[in-house]
Amino acid sequence: MTQMILKNVDREFETMINSMENIFQTAKINENPNNSRELVELSILSTKIINSAERLLETVFEMKQMAILNDDQSIINSIKEKISRYNEGKTKNDQILLQMKTEVSHLLYQLEETLYDPFDGISKSEEEKKKMENEKNEEN
Repeated sequence: MTQMILKNVDREFETMINSMENIFQTAKINENPNNSRELVELSILSTKIINSAERLLETVFEMKQMAILNDDQSIINSIKEKISRYNEGKTKNDQILLQMKTEVSHLLYQLEETLYDPFDGISKSEEEKKKMENEKNEEN
């Protein structure tokens, strides 16, 4: 693929150079073309140069596409970066979940202790309500 592109580039440059040489041979500098044949030749050679330049632009575009699509290292680096960001987020989420688990288990233990105390479960919960109300009043 690369050799084909290089051959195309070489061929187009040769076409442009040959056309420029023919233009210089056909037209004498600082002189206007004398006959219609010279005008036609100059027009044809100019068209060849323009066509070659357009094909070179297309070739450059193909080369850019090929470079982008075949740039495995940057794709791999991008994937590694995304994986590391994912792992960082996963670690943060795991820490948050662990903290929530600890808080929930502590609150569940307190709730079970309050509700299942055989002697004064109801009175303890009322006392805790009063404590919480006092704490709220102190904060305000």
